Amino acid sequence: MEEKQEGEEELAEYKKELPFRTQSMFNMFGEGEKEWVTLRAPEYYYFSIEDKFGSNLIPRHERDNSGRDYVIVDVPVIVGDQFFAWIFGMKNKITIVGPSSVRERFQEMLQDVGNRYKQRGNWGF
Repeated sequence: MEEKQEGEEELAEYKKELPFRTQSMFNMFGEGEKEWVTLRAPEYYYFSIEDKFGSNLIPRHERDNSGRDYVIVDVPVIVGDQFFAWIFGMKNKITIVGPSSVRERFQEMLQDVGNRYKQRGNWGF
C-alpha cells in the first residue's frame, strides 16, 4: 500500500514521552515533578538501575583513583518520596549526582527523618 497512515506525527511524539510515562512513576501516583536525574553507582549496580528505569539508558563509565569502576546514567524520574525511598534503600551504593536541587531535597529529607529519631519522649507526633 502506498497510502500514508494518519497519526504518524502524534505517535512519534507519544513514543518520545513513553520512557517518562512508563519508567519514571515508581507507583508515585503523580507526586513530584518529572525530570532527568543523574545517578552514579558501582558498575555491578547498573542492573538495579536498568531494572527500575528500563534498558534504553545510555550509561557512561568511569574509574576512580583506587581502580573501582562506576556507571553514571541519566534517568527520567518523578522526583518525590518514593524515588528518595528507593535511593535510600540502596544504602550508599547509588548517588544522586544532579541536579543539585534534587540532591538538596534528598539531604533535607534525610535530615528531617534523622531529627525525628534523635528526639526523645515526644517521638515527633
